[in-house]
Amino acid sequence: MKQNVFVSKPNGLNDRQERFWEAIEATVEARNMNIRSIGYSDYSFKTPLQKVREVMKECDGAIILGFQQKRVKDGENRAGEPLDEQYLPTPWNQLEAGMAYMLDHLMLIILETGVTDEGIFDAESSDRYILKTDCSVEWLESDEFLGPLNEWREVMLSQRE
Repeated sequence: MKQNVFVSKPNGLNDRQERFWEAIEATVEARNMNIRSIGYSDYSFKTPLQKVREVMKECDGAIILGFQQKRVKDGENRAGEPLDEQYLPTPWNQLEAGMAYMLDHLMLIILETGVTDEGIFDAESSDRYILKTDCSVEWLESDEFLGPLNEWREVMLSQRE
């Protein structure tokens, strides 16, 4: 029986991110896992949060893909100190990761280089290991990715028994 895995990713991807996503999709599905995501495998008349909760409850784990979505050219923090240019992920990553965390789902977190490492992507405040990548398809064939992916899958399988 296939494992259901929720994937948190934005629906709008650039060409490089799209190729990376397609390679992840093939790698995950080759390991007998079924990808579930709103706007990808599941659609509804319900609000997105309602549907995410419903689908997430049917999953054994989650993959959180922190892709560059918005670029902030300049700004300042709450202390008024200047911020350098930075990229932000979709806010849905934070919502969906929080829901996965509350369901005790094992998460595989992947952060694109240059994306701010806040919230679920902050290694110092998260109890999850965060894989950082330039989103090259070649990286997906490396031990740096395949080792954690395979271990994550094995732990999910063992928790199911």
